[in-house]
Parts: sequence; C-alpha cells; structure tokens
Amino acid sequence: MISLDINADISRHPWTDSDAKAAVSHGMGKIERICRLTEGCVSGRSTVSVFIRLPDGNCYIAETTMALFLNAAKMFEVVEKKATHEADPDAN
Repeated sequence: MISLDINADISRHPWTDSDAKAAVSHGMGKIERICRLTEGCVSGRSTVSVFIRLPDGNCYIAETTMALFLNAAKMFEVVEKKATHEADPDAN
C-alpha cells in the first residue's frame, strides 16, 4: 500500500523531518505535467503522476494512487472552502 502524508496547512504544520529539510534545500520545484495512468496499480486501478522540475534543472516524477490523490483533493477543497468562508462569510 502506498503511504501519503496530506498536510492541510504547511504554514501551520511545517515538515520537520530530515528528508523534507533536505528537499527544501534544493529549492522549490515546479510541477510541469500531471497525468493519469490507467491500470497503474498492480490491482488494475489508476495512478496519478506529476513531473517536477527543480531550479537546478533536475527533473523527477512522483506517483500515487488515484484514490489517494482524489481524497487529498477533496480534503483540500473542504479546507479551502472553510478558509474562504472565514475570510469572507458572504462568499459562496
């Protein structure tokens, strides 16, 4: 099973592990591509991949299951709607 740490607010709950600190020291990458791979999992389910380019030109591809990706997106949507509503209660 793929593990995925989903963080709703990195500014309030920063990553503190050494892997994250090392990654940040290389500079913030830019997601240039995102794709769906049908039957990307052994089970036959879809996966999502992102193509990331770092400031130094190195490129990486990261992959997760479609289910984890969609659940993360749903969580971000809920958090964003709540934050938007708190900032502007008249907003939809």
